[in-house]
Amino acid sequence: MSLDSFLLIPQPDIGYFCLRLEDFGTFHENKLRISMEKAQVEKIQSQLRRILEQKQLEAIVVTSFDRHLNEYVPLEDCHRHDITGFKGSVADSILPLKGKARLFVDGRYHEQADKQCHLDIVDVEKCPYGVSNFQALKDFIVQSGFKKIAIEGERFGVGPWRELQKICDITVLSAADLKEVEFGSAPIMGEMNLIDDKLCGESVQSKLQRLCKPGEGLFISTLDSVSWISNSRGYQLPFQSTSRVQAFATHTHLSLIPDQGAKLSDQVKNKFTILKDLSAVDTSILRKVIIYPSVTNVADYETILSFNLEIEERDGSLILEQAKKNDTEIKVMENSFDLGDQAIFKTLCWLKETVKQRSVTEKEWNDQTSIFYNEMGAISQSFRTISGFGANSSIMHYGTPSKEKNWEEGEFALLDSGAFFEGGLATDTTRTILPMGQTTAKHKEVYTLVLKGLLQAQNAVFPEGTRGQAIDSLARAPMRRMGYDFAHGTGHGVGINVHEAGYSVTPLSQVPLYAGRVGSIEPGIYIPGFGGVRLENIAVVEKHPTFKGMLRFRPLVWIGFDLDLIEKTLMNQEEIQWFMEYEAECQKRGRSFRP
Repeated sequence: MSLDSFLLIPQPDIGYFCLRLEDFGTFHENKLRISMEKAQVEKIQSQLRRILEQKQLEAIVVTSFDRHLNEYVPLEDCHRHDITGFKGSVADSILPLKGKARLFVDGRYHEQADKQCHLDIVDVEKCPYGVSNFQALKDFIVQSGFKKIAIEGERFGVGPWRELQKICDITVLSAADLKEVEFGSAPIMGEMNLIDDKLCGESVQSKLQRLCKPGEGLFISTLDSVSWISNSRGYQLPFQSTSRVQAFATHTHLSLIPDQGAKLSDQVKNKFTILKDLSAVDTSILRKVIIYPSVTNVADYETILSFNLEIEERDGSLILEQAKKNDTEIKVMENSFDLGDQAIFKTLCWLKETVKQRSVTEKEWNDQTSIFYNEMGAISQSFRTISGFGANSSIMHYGTPSKEKNWEEGEFALLDSGAFFEGGLATDTTRTILPMGQTTAKHKEVYTLVLKGLLQAQNAVFPEGTRGQAIDSLARAPMRRMGYDFAHGTGHGVGINVHEAGYSVTPLSQVPLYAGRVGSIEPGIYIPGFGGVRLENIAVVEKHPTFKGMLRFRPLVWIGFDLDLIEKTLMNQEEIQWFMEYEAECQKRGRSFRP
């Protein structure tokens, strides 16, 4: 190719950057987009600083949440994204009156945050495993000597608010206080609809009577809990089957408080009382209101205080009811995973076959995943698909598949995806493959150690009530013996949302495991510049059929592993037996890579 085919772009410190002319349009578009994003971030920061100056405050803490304290908030509605440019799901941030904004991220996002933030106006603090983003935020406030901090009342939980009150004075800003700030907003999609009780296993009335005694009211703001108690789904946010609605429950009645613009079907309107806002709750029949401080925002809490009723604070009891899946819900999940498995296996096979004929980009592979999910009847995907090649596979939550990045021989290809099918319960599965070509000893070592961790945890037999940290240690033990580890938990709960409380498998988890919980087992090894391997199965915790008082995991995912990446000399006989039994079932279902 002649020199005429290239454009030399002067760059500070390194001389010139050489770019093919055919790529200049894409390069220019990306550079313009990044410049526009930065300008918008600076604009929002400036608007917030004016408010801080007017109110004589030193900083504002900005979370990733919406008014429901929802984990998965569309970027258009995520104020943390507005002040940092970071596109990940989970992080905390603070904007001081003077100096750079600061973003706090856990190990899943260390690489991603550096790539997405504008580092000349945002500092990224990479929290080590065991130090929460919020703890690092509190430490930063103390170290900076801040005494007067602002929070957004509608997007800040009661629990964290109380924690900050221990170290500084907090000013709660209302939506009206922030009306001049040009935050984005996300359109509300879909319509809230009832689903058949036959897909839920329990009626709304039965749930109300279990949760509330006569004279008690229960405020529910989390979207998946509202969907669970109302036996409804709405798909009103990307990658969620939920509706943008709050709820207020009594022993016999359920009232709904929809967000502005949220659509409800006639069936929903006829079945439940619809309120304009929380202040419209009929308190005349109540003597007590039950709240969950960790998932109630400060603005709603202040409204409930105005009821002048006894307030009982509970932590976790609703989600524990929700997390215990009944037989019907487990059957719905089995059916959903069967369909999802077929879509994923087709996607993996498509990549293996297609790279033999031509180049494939990350974005094309990502799009092909959606095509196969749609063919299997998926209503929506349950999170943004992660499809990374090579070095990008080491970015734990790599959510921006490239149109330019082609798979190259010798690279891992990691696919983490999920969907919603009939019943609206999430699926979630990860597989890593080497689509074609020679494997190296390093490829095999990394892959096999991750597989060993998955097999050790998945085949555990443990007493009822075992803490999640015990299972986590089983998954890490094989790789730790070889000097590897990973900076995320081994497992999270799965239900109406792809992340559900009530099941937690992490090094510090004190969450007990009980029959009926459903969650992930997903160890991984991530080597920046080389690539990453993650293998994830979702499993249901069930009573052991032989040993009284003992539990085991039963996989809901049946997709075979990449046989070319397995080094059996690294596995013991028990692990080989587990592997062979799992592969035999996958082969029986037509989802094994065995010839």
